[in-house]
Amino acid sequence: MKRIFILCVYVCCCIAAFSLVNDEATKGSGDVLVAGDMLPLFSAVTSDGQKVTTANLSGRPCVIVFFNTGCGDCRRELPAVQKVYDEFKDRVNFVCIGREEPYESVLSFWKFMGLTMPVSPQPDRTIYNLFAQRGIPRTYVCNEEGRIVHTFNQNVNRRKLRKCLMRLLGL
Repeated sequence: MKRIFILCVYVCCCIAAFSLVNDEATKGSGDVLVAGDMLPLFSAVTSDGQKVTTANLSGRPCVIVFFNTGCGDCRRELPAVQKVYDEFKDRVNFVCIGREEPYESVLSFWKFMGLTMPVSPQPDRTIYNLFAQRGIPRTYVCNEEGRIVHTFNQNVNRRKLRKCLMRLLGL
């Protein structure tokens, strides 16, 4: 009888451990928002003084990029996003949001890299946490109603982003 009890306890512990591992695997991406979700309400000011809100991003497709200049993947991806911005800026709203980084640091990086996309350096994670809990770079592509149609988590490149926008614009 004691062996059966010990076996039952062991099986229950294994099941509990598996369920914890499985839950962590599904949360591993750090996503708060995924494709199909609406953009959360937020407001930011870009380096040129323009106010960016959920409302003024609506009406045409938009691309929102979260980054930090100390992130190697971000430094590699931002120039690719810049090329897509150059091609689609007249048909798609773009905003890059710096996560937990001083304003001067972001602007210095923007100038050094020759980036011209709208950028909003943020000193904290307030806006970022509306979208995700961890992991950068993150790119969100939204339709004209503000619904997220695609997310890129550390894997955007010019070809993928361009293809996504072409499909969204019906081109």
